[in-house]
Amino acid sequence: MKLNYEISCCNCGLGPDKTGTVLMTYNENSMQGVIDDSNLKQLIKEWDSILRDPEKEKGN
Repeated sequence: MKLNYEISCCNCGLGPDKTGTVLMTYNENSMQGVIDDSNLKQLIKEWDSILRDPEKEKGN
């Protein structure tokens, strides 16, 4: 399963260039889901930084 996302927020400056994909596959041996959401986790980390200190982020 592949989930494409686009995040935009006019208040914090995140725009439609913040896009990515979360990919879910299955381990055939254990039939457990394997999720690659590393790009989304990085985006959330950056967004959290902007929300905590927006003035610092404007300077970058």
